[in-house]
Amino acid sequence: MSWSWKPAALGITPRHDLPSGWKVARVGDLAHLINGQPYDSKFFGQEGVPLIRIRDILGGSIETRYSGAPLTSRRVQYGDLLIGMDGDFNTGRWEHSEPGLLNQRVLAVEASAEISSWFGYCLPEPLTIINDLKYSTTVKHLSSKDVASIRIPLPGNTDLLKLLYFLDRETAEIDAFIADQERLIELLEERRAATITHAVTKGLDPNAPMKDSGLEWVGQIPEHWRMMPIKRVASIRGRIGFRGYTTADLVDEGSGAIALSPGNMRAGRLRWQDSTYISWEKYFESPEIVVSSGDTLLVKTGSTFGKTAYVELSEKSHVTINPQIVILRPYNMDGYFFHCAISNSRVHNEFRSYPTGGTTPTMTESRIGSIEIAVPDYKEQRAIADFLKREAAELDAAVADAREAIVLSRERRAALISAAVTGQLDVSQARRPVEEVLEDEVRV
Repeated sequence: MSWSWKPAALGITPRHDLPSGWKVARVGDLAHLINGQPYDSKFFGQEGVPLIRIRDILGGSIETRYSGAPLTSRRVQYGDLLIGMDGDFNTGRWEHSEPGLLNQRVLAVEASAEISSWFGYCLPEPLTIINDLKYSTTVKHLSSKDVASIRIPLPGNTDLLKLLYFLDRETAEIDAFIADQERLIELLEERRAATITHAVTKGLDPNAPMKDSGLEWVGQIPEHWRMMPIKRVASIRGRIGFRGYTTADLVDEGSGAIALSPGNMRAGRLRWQDSTYISWEKYFESPEIVVSSGDTLLVKTGSTFGKTAYVELSEKSHVTINPQIVILRPYNMDGYFFHCAISNSRVHNEFRSYPTGGTTPTMTESRIGSIEIAVPDYKEQRAIADFLKREAAELDAAVADAREAIVLSRERRAALISAAVTGQLDVSQARRPVEEVLEDEVRV
């Protein structure tokens, strides 16, 4: 039987035949709610009491501390449930030993250890439903009264302890598996970076005689390779300033050409979701920056400067770039080898080490062109490119498998919690006898 929620005037009313001994209770009857309050930004800094804001709920470390808090300010304690009162109403738990202060758009739910843990499993579901309600403004807000009125299913004490033990154990196993998969993805990406860097600086022949490249950050390269500045092996073209575009040049999809931004570049590839489109007139104004297969795109301006993407177009497409990007088009070189040569971690670090400008970091085309890369002959470039494509395909498949496992695990976790908190699971067959758990609770 599935669980359904019916929005009430204030809060959420569950509609379900609950097991014997269960009841429906309001959050406000089971817990004390602590409202946040505004704090003077002049006291923000690296010292003082941790200040919890909405963005901190799902994050790890707290970046902002408040040094001007009066001693009477109510502090959040370890284990308190936190709710972001704007937007998506994220929930989290304060798991720092140090007490914290609440920004005015964060609410803390303070209850007994068991009830607080139960809230941690129950509340995300009704809050998700609240996300789907109609609001009179574009930004959704909750009040503490709204949270206090949320109704949740509540088992009797014995069932509550059984369910908490079951959920804690099962979700911990799932979370550990997800963490393992996330670490596996990190290791695979590290392997990808190391493989590219080695191939484009050392080649594929481990017995090839080596020589000093002349650059400390490159080290030795095969004896028959040459170090060459990018400007000698590729053209560098960006959008000329007076040919920039404004919002007046933007059009709907299907009415113009794609103007790529750094947001379209991810993990060395292009992603077409959320693309920007400009008028045909503006597109044809700059034919020198029409994007072609085999090009490498490089972000030269903004927080992600140095990021690259290789262009592979399956069919004739009308694509250009925005002013943050330059097109690198190699002369008489394998395009994929060139992309890997300028995307390896050592060259990327060189890009990142020489920004110009003030608050917005920028690389000049002159600076980009002056960076040197190791260049073998064309036949060897093709062999290295083919090798790296095969490696990339294997790593991409492994990463995709890990990401799919994470998605399925999160779905299983959510389904497990939903079934447990609505009384649809019989946890009497727990691997550890529940009686032992209850005895431990009594001894504690």
